[in-house]
Amino acid sequence: MIGDHQWQETKRDRQSRGRLLRIAYIVIYGILFIIALFWSYLPQFPTCLFKIVTGYPCAGCGMTRAFVSAAQGQWRDAFQWHPVGLLFFIGFTGVVLAFLYELITNRFFPWDRWLLRWGKPLAWFALILLVVTWLLRLSFIAWGVWLPVPLKVPL
Repeated sequence: MIGDHQWQETKRDRQSRGRLLRIAYIVIYGILFIIALFWSYLPQFPTCLFKIVTGYPCAGCGMTRAFVSAAQGQWRDAFQWHPVGLLFFIGFTGVVLAFLYELITNRFFPWDRWLLRWGKPLAWFALILLVVTWLLRLSFIAWGVWLPVPLKVPL
C-alpha cells in the first residue's frame, strides 16, 4: 500500500509548476503581442459569430482590434475600439510584468490568496463594464449616436 505522503504535492513541486505556468503565460503573451504588431499584414475576416447571425455587435466586438491598437501604442484607438479591451490589455501586461519580476527575483506573490479575495469582484466588475459598453453600442442602433463616447466598432 502506498502511503499518503507520496501523493501529496511538495512545496518544491508547486513552485516548479508555478514557475512553468508563469513562463508559459509569458511566452503565449509574447507570441500574441508579436502577432498584434503585424496584425495589419494578416488576412482579415469576420470573426464574430453573434454579429454574423444577428447583425448586431456582441459585447466583445472590437476587443481584438483594441488589443492590437494597444500593442501598437495607439491608446486612443484602442479605447475607441473597445474601452474594456484596453483595460484587459493593461491588466494582462501588468500580470506579465509581475510574473517576470517573480521569475527574476525568485520571490513569488501569493496569487491564490489574492484571487480568493479579489477574483469574484474583478470578474463582476469586468462583466458589468462589458454589458454597459455593449448597451452603449446598441444605443447607436436606437438613436444613431454613440452615447456618451465615440466608439469605432462598425455596425
